[in-house]
Amino acid sequence: MNRATLLAFSFLSTISIAVPSRGSDPMYRDYGRLLLEYVCRGGVAYDMLAKNPAILDKARAELSSVKRADVAAFSPNGQIAYYINLYNLYTIDLVVRHLPLRTGIKNISNPWGAKFVPLFGDLVSLDNIETDILRKRFKDARIHFALVCASRSCPVLQNAPYTGDSLNMQLKRAAFDFLTDTTRNTFTTHSMNVSKIFDWYGDDFKMSFGSFSSFIAAILSRPVGPEIHFNEYDWSLNKVSRCP
Repeated sequence: MNRATLLAFSFLSTISIAVPSRGSDPMYRDYGRLLLEYVCRGGVAYDMLAKNPAILDKARAELSSVKRADVAAFSPNGQIAYYINLYNLYTIDLVVRHLPLRTGIKNISNPWGAKFVPLFGDLVSLDNIETDILRKRFKDARIHFALVCASRSCPVLQNAPYTGDSLNMQLKRAAFDFLTDTTRNTFTTHSMNVSKIFDWYGDDFKMSFGSFSSFIAAILSRPVGPEIHFNEYDWSLNKVSRCP
């Protein structure tokens, strides 16, 4: 491995921005129930969820009732977990409210720019959460494997909430699972065919790891080829017909 990759590997081995919490992170009981019942096999049972609006209402109320002072009292990891959960829940909510969709989330007008997510008495957009809060404030590129844009080329939505206590382990697992999913990325000693996420957000990986190639090599614990190809992004809906 080159020096940048070794530094990235060292960084990944030790990264953990958790500090002792100044307050209790939320338990996400209702949001957790939604994920457990309606997320499976890499997708979301949107049509089934639409038939049970009460569980979506409870999950929205649970996350939107969190106040600015509450979040300020969370550990840094707890804050990241909260915003990831908020983003993913309201992405699900956006899709359910616009069913049926012809192909996917891009059939919705301005899905990432529209301000519809309640946050501290105001309305913000999904892009505000991703770019203005998570990317700018916390600068952990691994969030790109946790934020799910309701499409098949996105990372897989986990069927449990992110939590402050488990965040570092959850993000490491999400990154590894994404990179080892051959429907999204493939690697040889000479080349790599990788997700467009690395093209769109390459600078985020550069800040912490030198390059996304170094990040990938560190996650996989092996060299990756220098020739880079970006895969086409499949924006079709990440849906399943039902969950057990």
